[in-house]
Amino acid sequence: MSTFAALERSTVQLVEAKRFAAHGDPSYSRLALLLLDNAAELSLLRTARSALLLADQYAEMGGRLDEAGLGGLSESLQATIRLGNVSARRRKKIEREFDALVDFVAERGRTELAPEVADCLKILHRFRNGAYHREDIRADIIHSAVLIYFFLCCELLADERHPAHQLGTPGPVIAAILGDLDPAKSRSGFAYDTMELRTLIAARLRQDLSLDHAAVTRALSQHLNGRLSVLDRRLETITDFFERPPRRSTVLRIIQFGPDSAADPLPADFWTRKLQVTEATLEDWQSSAHRIAEAAHAHDGLRSFARIESVLAQFEEQVEPFIEEIDRQEELWRER
Repeated sequence: MSTFAALERSTVQLVEAKRFAAHGDPSYSRLALLLLDNAAELSLLRTARSALLLADQYAEMGGRLDEAGLGGLSESLQATIRLGNVSARRRKKIEREFDALVDFVAERGRTELAPEVADCLKILHRFRNGAYHREDIRADIIHSAVLIYFFLCCELLADERHPAHQLGTPGPVIAAILGDLDPAKSRSGFAYDTMELRTLIAARLRQDLSLDHAAVTRALSQHLNGRLSVLDRRLETITDFFERPPRRSTVLRIIQFGPDSAADPLPADFWTRKLQVTEATLEDWQSSAHRIAEAAHAHDGLRSFARIESVLAQFEEQVEPFIEEIDRQEELWRER
Protein backbone atom coordinates (compact mmCIF):
# COMPACT_ATOMS: atom_id res chain seq x y z
CA MET A 1 0.00 0.00 0.00
CA SER A 2 1.31 3.47 -0.88
CA THR A 3 1.98 6.02 1.83
CA PHE A 4 -0.81 8.22 0.45
CA ALA A 5 -3.30 5.32 0.51
CA ALA A 6 -2.39 4.48 4.13
CA LEU A 7 -2.87 8.13 5.09
CA GLU A 8 -6.23 8.24 3.33
CA ARG A 9 -7.39 5.14 5.24
CA SER A 10 -6.39 6.58 8.62
CA THR A 11 -8.02 9.90 7.78
CA VAL A 12 -11.32 8.28 6.83
CA GLN A 13 -11.38 6.35 10.12
CA LEU A 14 -10.74 9.49 12.15
CA VAL A 15 -13.31 11.52 10.20
CA GLU A 16 -15.96 8.84 10.77
CA ALA A 17 -15.00 8.54 14.45
CA LYS A 18 -15.44 12.30 14.76
CA ARG A 19 -18.86 12.05 13.12
CA PHE A 20 -20.00 9.26 15.45
CA ALA A 21 -18.68 11.11 18.50
CA ALA A 22 -20.69 14.21 17.53
CA HIS A 23 -23.97 12.31 18.15
CA GLY A 24 -23.31 12.32 21.90
CA ASP A 25 -25.04 8.94 22.16
CA PRO A 26 -23.24 6.05 23.94
CA SER A 27 -23.96 3.59 21.11
CA TYR A 28 -22.46 5.94 18.54
CA SER A 29 -19.56 6.66 20.89
CA ARG A 30 -18.92 2.90 21.06
CA LEU A 31 -18.58 2.81 17.26
CA ALA A 32 -16.22 5.79 17.44
CA LEU A 33 -14.14 3.95 20.02
CA LEU A 34 -13.86 0.87 17.78
CA LEU A 35 -12.75 2.98 14.82
CA LEU A 36 -10.20 4.85 16.91
CA ASP A 37 -8.74 1.65 18.31
CA ASN A 38 -8.25 0.25 14.82
CA ALA A 39 -6.79 3.55 13.59
CA ALA A 40 -4.32 3.52 16.49
CA GLU A 41 -3.31 -0.08 15.82
CA LEU A 42 -2.76 0.51 12.08
CA SER A 43 -0.74 3.65 12.77
CA LEU A 44 1.42 1.80 15.28
CA LEU A 45 1.86 -1.11 12.86
CA ARG A 46 3.08 1.19 10.09
CA THR A 47 5.70 2.68 12.37
CA ALA A 48 6.64 -0.77 13.70
CA ARG A 49 7.09 -2.20 10.21
CA SER A 50 9.35 0.68 9.32
CA ALA A 51 11.46 -0.13 12.38
CA LEU A 52 11.43 -3.84 11.51
CA LEU A 53 12.85 -3.06 8.07
CA LEU A 54 15.76 -1.41 9.85
CA ALA A 55 16.11 -4.49 12.05
CA ASP A 56 16.28 -6.63 8.90
CA GLN A 57 19.14 -4.46 7.67
CA TYR A 58 20.95 -5.04 10.97
CA ALA A 59 20.44 -8.79 10.58
CA GLU A 60 21.81 -8.67 7.04
CA MET A 61 24.87 -6.72 8.19
CA GLY A 62 25.45 -9.26 10.94
CA GLY A 63 25.36 -12.08 8.41
CA ARG A 64 27.85 -10.33 6.17
CA LEU A 65 30.23 -9.75 9.10
CA ASP A 66 30.03 -13.45 9.95
CA GLU A 67 30.78 -14.40 6.37
CA ALA A 68 33.73 -12.00 6.30
CA GLY A 69 35.17 -13.70 9.37
CA LEU A 70 36.36 -10.42 10.84
CA GLY A 71 38.34 -10.69 14.09
CA GLY A 72 38.34 -8.73 17.34
CA LEU A 73 37.88 -5.45 15.50
CA SER A 74 34.26 -6.37 14.75
CA GLU A 75 33.22 -7.67 18.19
CA SER A 76 31.84 -4.37 19.52
CA LEU A 77 30.18 -3.69 16.16
CA GLN A 78 28.59 -7.13 16.15
CA ALA A 79 27.28 -6.54 19.68
CA THR A 80 25.64 -3.32 18.48
CA ILE A 81 24.12 -5.11 15.50
CA ARG A 82 22.77 -7.92 17.66
CA LEU A 83 20.98 -5.33 19.81
CA GLY A 84 19.24 -4.11 16.66
CA ASN A 85 17.89 -7.55 15.76
CA VAL A 86 14.29 -8.52 16.52
CA SER A 87 13.58 -12.19 17.19
CA ALA A 88 10.89 -14.12 15.31
CA ARG A 89 9.03 -14.64 18.59
CA ARG A 90 8.88 -10.92 19.30
CA ARG A 91 7.80 -10.18 15.73
CA LYS A 92 4.80 -12.49 16.21
CA LYS A 93 3.86 -10.75 19.46
CA ILE A 94 4.12 -7.36 17.78
CA GLU A 95 1.72 -8.50 15.03
CA ARG A 96 -0.77 -10.12 17.44
CA GLU A 97 -0.70 -8.23 20.75
CA PHE A 98 -1.58 -4.56 21.10
CA ASP A 99 0.52 -4.00 24.24
CA ALA A 100 3.58 -5.63 22.64
CA LEU A 101 3.10 -3.42 19.59
CA VAL A 102 2.93 -0.28 21.73
CA ASP A 103 6.04 -1.31 23.68
CA PHE A 104 8.00 -1.96 20.48
CA VAL A 105 7.09 1.38 18.91
CA ALA A 106 7.98 3.18 22.15
CA GLU A 107 11.34 1.39 22.21
CA ARG A 108 12.33 1.19 18.56
CA GLY A 109 9.87 3.16 16.48
CA ARG A 110 12.13 6.13 15.74
CA THR A 111 9.33 8.34 17.00
CA GLU A 112 8.72 10.21 20.23
CA LEU A 113 6.08 7.94 21.76
CA ALA A 114 6.19 9.28 25.30
CA PRO A 115 5.70 6.80 28.17
CA GLU A 116 2.44 8.45 29.21
CA VAL A 117 1.08 8.13 25.65
CA ALA A 118 2.10 4.46 25.53
CA ASP A 119 0.44 3.79 28.91
CA CYS A 120 -2.78 5.57 27.93
CA LEU A 121 -2.97 3.74 24.59
CA LYS A 122 -2.98 0.45 26.51
CA ILE A 123 -5.62 1.79 28.92
CA LEU A 124 -7.95 2.91 26.11
CA HIS A 125 -7.42 -0.37 24.25
CA ARG A 126 -8.59 -2.26 27.36
CA PHE A 127 -11.56 0.09 27.63
CA ARG A 128 -12.36 -0.62 23.97
CA ASN A 129 -12.17 -4.37 24.60
CA GLY A 130 -14.80 -4.04 27.30
CA ALA A 131 -17.08 -2.06 24.98
CA TYR A 132 -16.53 -4.43 22.04
CA HIS A 133 -16.31 -7.95 23.48
CA ARG A 134 -18.64 -7.55 26.48
CA GLU A 135 -20.72 -4.56 25.39
CA ASP A 136 -19.61 -2.94 28.62
CA ILE A 137 -20.66 0.58 27.67
CA ARG A 138 -20.26 3.09 30.48
CA ALA A 139 -22.54 5.88 29.29
CA ASP A 140 -21.07 8.27 31.87
CA ILE A 141 -17.47 8.00 30.67
CA ILE A 142 -17.44 6.63 27.12
CA HIS A 143 -17.56 10.07 25.48
CA SER A 144 -14.56 11.29 27.48
CA ALA A 145 -12.75 8.05 26.53
CA VAL A 146 -13.44 8.80 22.86
CA LEU A 147 -12.01 12.31 23.15
CA ILE A 148 -8.86 11.03 24.87
CA TYR A 149 -8.38 8.27 22.29
CA PHE A 150 -8.99 10.71 19.43
CA PHE A 151 -6.22 12.93 20.76
CA LEU A 152 -3.87 9.94 21.05
CA CYS A 153 -4.66 8.86 17.48
CA CYS A 154 -3.84 12.33 16.21
CA GLU A 155 -0.53 12.17 18.09
CA LEU A 156 0.23 8.82 16.46
CA LEU A 157 -0.74 10.03 13.00
CA ALA A 158 1.49 13.10 13.21
CA ASP A 159 4.46 11.02 14.42
CA GLU A 160 4.18 8.02 12.09
CA ARG A 161 7.41 6.81 10.51
CA HIS A 162 7.59 5.29 7.04
CA PRO A 163 10.52 3.96 5.01
CA ALA A 164 9.76 6.55 2.32
CA HIS A 165 7.65 9.66 1.78
CA GLN A 166 5.59 10.64 -1.22
CA LEU A 167 4.79 13.89 -2.94
CA GLY A 168 1.35 14.24 -4.44
CA THR A 169 -2.13 15.72 -4.38
CA PRO A 170 -4.45 14.35 -1.70
CA GLY A 171 -7.79 12.70 -2.46
CA PRO A 172 -11.22 14.21 -1.73
CA VAL A 173 -11.42 13.16 1.95
CA ILE A 174 -8.09 14.73 2.85
CA ALA A 175 -8.74 17.72 0.58
CA ALA A 176 -12.00 18.40 2.44
CA ILE A 177 -10.11 18.46 5.75
CA LEU A 178 -7.38 20.73 4.41
CA GLY A 179 -9.98 23.17 3.14
CA ASP A 180 -8.32 26.41 2.13
CA LEU A 181 -4.76 25.12 2.47
CA ASP A 182 -3.11 25.56 -0.93
CA PRO A 183 -0.50 22.99 -2.06
CA ALA A 184 1.48 25.93 -3.42
CA LYS A 185 2.07 26.92 0.21
CA SER A 186 3.49 23.53 1.09
CA ARG A 187 7.20 22.94 1.60
CA SER A 188 7.63 21.69 -1.96
CA GLY A 189 5.74 24.63 -3.43
CA PHE A 190 3.51 22.49 -5.67
CA ALA A 191 2.40 19.35 -3.79
CA TYR A 192 2.13 17.91 -0.31
CA ASP A 193 4.67 15.59 1.25
CA THR A 194 2.98 12.78 3.22
CA MET A 195 4.92 13.64 6.38
CA GLU A 196 3.75 17.24 6.13
CA LEU A 197 0.19 16.09 5.42
CA ARG A 198 -0.01 13.91 8.52
CA THR A 199 0.84 16.88 10.72
CA LEU A 200 -1.67 19.14 8.98
CA ILE A 201 -4.48 16.55 9.12
CA ALA A 202 -3.90 15.80 12.81
CA ALA A 203 -3.97 19.53 13.63
CA ARG A 204 -7.15 20.13 11.62
CA LEU A 205 -8.99 17.16 13.15
CA ARG A 206 -8.11 18.29 16.68
CA GLN A 207 -9.25 21.78 15.77
CA ASP A 208 -12.58 20.46 14.46
CA LEU A 209 -13.26 18.85 17.86
CA SER A 210 -11.86 21.85 19.76
CA LEU A 211 -9.45 19.30 21.20
CA ASP A 212 -6.75 21.54 22.60
CA HIS A 213 -4.68 20.73 25.70
CA ALA A 214 -7.36 22.11 28.04
CA ALA A 215 -10.07 19.96 26.42
CA VAL A 216 -7.93 16.83 26.75
CA THR A 217 -7.17 17.43 30.42
CA ARG A 218 -10.89 18.08 31.09
CA ALA A 219 -11.77 14.79 29.37
CA LEU A 220 -9.17 12.94 31.45
CA SER A 221 -10.55 14.52 34.63
CA GLN A 222 -14.17 13.73 33.69
CA HIS A 223 -13.26 10.14 32.89
CA LEU A 224 -11.58 9.58 36.25
CA ASN A 225 -14.26 11.42 38.22
CA GLY A 226 -16.93 9.30 36.58
CA ARG A 227 -15.19 6.07 37.52
CA LEU A 228 -14.47 7.26 41.06
CA SER A 229 -18.12 8.24 41.58
CA VAL A 230 -19.27 4.75 40.56
CA LEU A 231 -16.57 3.20 42.74
CA ASP A 232 -17.74 5.24 45.75
CA ARG A 233 -21.35 4.10 45.24
CA ARG A 234 -20.24 0.48 44.97
CA LEU A 235 -18.25 0.74 48.19
CA GLU A 236 -21.37 2.11 49.91
CA THR A 237 -23.42 -0.80 48.49
CA ILE A 238 -20.93 -3.32 49.87
CA THR A 239 -20.84 -1.58 53.25
CA ASP A 240 -24.63 -1.47 53.55
CA PHE A 241 -24.93 -5.17 52.69
CA PHE A 242 -23.39 -6.17 56.03
CA GLU A 243 -25.82 -6.63 58.92
CA ARG A 244 -23.56 -4.38 60.98
CA PRO A 245 -21.92 -2.04 58.43
CA PRO A 246 -18.15 -1.90 58.98
CA ARG A 247 -15.91 1.13 58.60
CA ARG A 248 -14.74 2.10 55.09
CA SER A 249 -11.17 1.06 55.95
CA THR A 250 -12.38 -2.44 56.88
CA VAL A 251 -14.39 -2.74 53.66
CA LEU A 252 -11.26 -1.84 51.68
CA ARG A 253 -9.38 -4.62 53.47
CA ILE A 254 -12.11 -7.17 52.80
CA ILE A 255 -12.18 -6.29 49.09
CA GLN A 256 -8.43 -6.58 48.66
CA PHE A 257 -8.20 -9.84 50.60
CA GLY A 258 -11.00 -11.36 48.50
CA PRO A 259 -14.59 -12.54 49.14
CA ASP A 260 -13.54 -15.28 51.58
CA SER A 261 -11.86 -12.79 53.91
CA ALA A 262 -15.17 -11.75 55.49
CA ALA A 263 -15.64 -15.26 56.88
CA ASP A 264 -14.66 -16.27 60.39
CA PRO A 265 -11.83 -16.54 61.29
CA LEU A 266 -10.12 -13.64 59.58
CA PRO A 267 -6.80 -14.19 57.78
CA ALA A 268 -3.87 -13.95 60.20
CA ASP A 269 -2.49 -10.75 58.60
CA PHE A 270 -5.87 -9.15 57.96
CA TRP A 271 -5.19 -6.06 60.09
CA THR A 272 -1.47 -5.73 59.38
CA ARG A 273 -0.94 -6.33 55.67
CA LYS A 274 -0.02 -3.21 53.70
CA LEU A 275 -2.68 -2.48 51.07
CA GLN A 276 -2.48 -0.83 47.67
CA VAL A 277 -5.74 1.06 48.18
CA THR A 278 -6.55 2.81 51.43
CA GLU A 279 -8.82 5.68 52.39
CA ALA A 280 -5.86 8.00 51.79
CA THR A 281 -5.46 6.49 48.31
CA LEU A 282 -9.09 7.22 47.46
CA GLU A 283 -8.71 10.80 48.66
CA ASP A 284 -5.54 11.21 46.60
CA TRP A 285 -7.30 9.88 43.49
CA GLN A 286 -10.16 12.31 43.98
CA SER A 287 -7.83 15.27 44.43
CA SER A 288 -5.65 14.22 41.50
CA ALA A 289 -8.69 13.81 39.23
CA HIS A 290 -9.61 17.44 39.86
CA ARG A 291 -6.01 18.66 39.46
CA ILE A 292 -5.69 16.94 36.07
CA ALA A 293 -8.26 19.36 34.67
CA GLU A 294 -5.92 22.21 35.58
CA ALA A 295 -2.80 20.71 33.94
CA ALA A 296 -1.12 23.10 31.50
CA HIS A 297 -0.24 20.39 28.96
CA ALA A 298 -2.17 17.33 27.82
CA HIS A 299 0.84 15.09 28.43
CA ASP A 300 0.96 16.17 32.07
CA GLY A 301 -2.66 15.07 32.38
CA LEU A 302 -1.98 11.79 30.57
CA ARG A 303 0.90 11.08 32.94
CA SER A 304 -1.23 11.62 36.06
CA PHE A 305 -4.11 9.69 34.54
CA ALA A 306 -1.92 6.66 33.75
CA ARG A 307 -0.44 6.66 37.26
CA ILE A 308 -3.87 6.43 38.86
CA GLU A 309 -5.59 4.19 36.32
CA SER A 310 -3.22 1.24 36.62
CA VAL A 311 -4.13 0.73 40.30
CA LEU A 312 -7.75 1.89 39.93
CA ALA A 313 -8.48 -0.70 37.22
CA GLN A 314 -7.12 -3.50 39.38
CA PHE A 315 -9.18 -2.35 42.36
CA GLU A 316 -12.34 -2.08 40.21
CA GLU A 317 -11.84 -5.75 39.27
CA GLN A 318 -11.54 -6.68 42.94
CA VAL A 319 -14.80 -4.86 43.73
CA GLU A 320 -16.75 -6.57 40.92
CA PRO A 321 -17.21 -10.05 42.55
CA PHE A 322 -18.72 -8.43 45.66
CA ILE A 323 -21.24 -6.46 43.59
CA GLU A 324 -22.12 -9.57 41.58
CA GLU A 325 -22.69 -11.56 44.78
CA ILE A 326 -24.87 -8.82 46.27
CA ASP A 327 -26.92 -8.71 43.06
CA ARG A 328 -27.28 -12.50 43.21
CA GLN A 329 -28.40 -12.45 46.85
CA GLU A 330 -30.91 -9.70 46.17
CA GLU A 331 -32.31 -11.63 43.21
CA LEU A 332 -32.73 -14.72 45.43
CA TRP A 333 -34.50 -12.58 48.03
CA ARG A 334 -36.92 -11.22 45.44
CA GLU A 335 -37.75 -14.75 44.24
CA ARG A 336 -38.78 -15.96 47.72
